[in-house]
Amino acid sequence: MKPEQASATGIKPRPDSHMARWAFWIIAVAGMAMILFLPNLVRSVTAVPATALNTSMPMPSLTVESPDGTRRHSLRVEIVRTDEEKARGLMFRTELAQDAGMLFTYDPPQSVVMWMKNTLIPLDMLFFDANGTIIYIEREAAPETLNPRGPSGGPAVRAVLEIKGGLAAKLGIQEGDRLTPESLANLAPIKP
Repeated sequence: MKPEQASATGIKPRPDSHMARWAFWIIAVAGMAMILFLPNLVRSVTAVPATALNTSMPMPSLTVESPDGTRRHSLRVEIVRTDEEKARGLMFRTELAQDAGMLFTYDPPQSVVMWMKNTLIPLDMLFFDANGTIIYIEREAAPETLNPRGPSGGPAVRAVLEIKGGLAAKLGIQEGDRLTPESLANLAPIKP
């Protein structure tokens, strides 16, 4: 609009419209930068190496064996039982030792699905029934994904053991393997 038209119609041009466009683009670019870089900033601040295991949680040794007892593998595990611990799981961990894992327990046994949100390392997930037998193995679950993982249908899950991705295959752990009786005792619920 030309200045002489503005005076004739009584409408004044908006001198700040150019600045408003610039402000919009600056805010838009800053917002996109935050969306792109904030997760990495949060991850770098909250990343916790799993080799420095969480000593506030019970840390027993858990042994998985073949049905005939010829293969036995012991792992140090963090046992999580509270909803808060279960929600956090191995999120933001940057590494996991070969002999370490995290055990999620469910009392009573129930349908369970897991996901890899904010989990930075690939994991194997071993799903156990009420008798401590592996009923399903999710191998090499991809980091930072929300795909539901777990047995579809079938027996209820009593526990899930998360270990380093590829470790189950390396150790020859397979469906039908089971926890030793001593390890089964670690699944007992903790009373607050």
